[in-house]
Amino acid sequence: MKWKYEDFLWTWQCPTTRWGVLDLAYGAVFVAPWQVVISALEKVSAGERFKVEATITYPVISPFGSTEFPMFMAHAFDAELNPGDGFAVAGSPNLSRIDTLGAGQSVNLSWMLVAKSPEGTYSFDITTTGMVSGSLDPWHDYPSYDYGDMIGGMASFEVIISP
Repeated sequence: MKWKYEDFLWTWQCPTTRWGVLDLAYGAVFVAPWQVVISALEKVSAGERFKVEATITYPVISPFGSTEFPMFMAHAFDAELNPGDGFAVAGSPNLSRIDTLGAGQSVNLSWMLVAKSPEGTYSFDITTTGMVSGSLDPWHDYPSYDYGDMIGGMASFEVIISP
């Protein structure tokens, strides 16, 4: 995620009246992307078909996952492999069996790629997303509220294609 510094400051210092809490002026930004670990051959021949595996983990960072800060299940899970210019996707995982991903859980997926470009170093990306939503009870100065946001992660991997 790229963010302008001015936008970060606006969020950090935003007035809380927008949430029904008067006379407070603090906010927070918490970014904890999913971990995407890719495993594949680092060197292949032009035209070669090879397997790409990815382990996607939804991290739980303290104090979340406690009774005071619950964990939200991610639904609408999706994972996409962008083959870039050097490869073509020859097989994708069946994501229909993955409905949700819980905080602290991991899922393993695999794709098949074909090296379609001539000699050189090329990269591909895997991007994962999910939606989290829930409701929180009143906490300190804050009233109860409903929550919804998109979360996920991304990783890149380089492969050398030889003739």
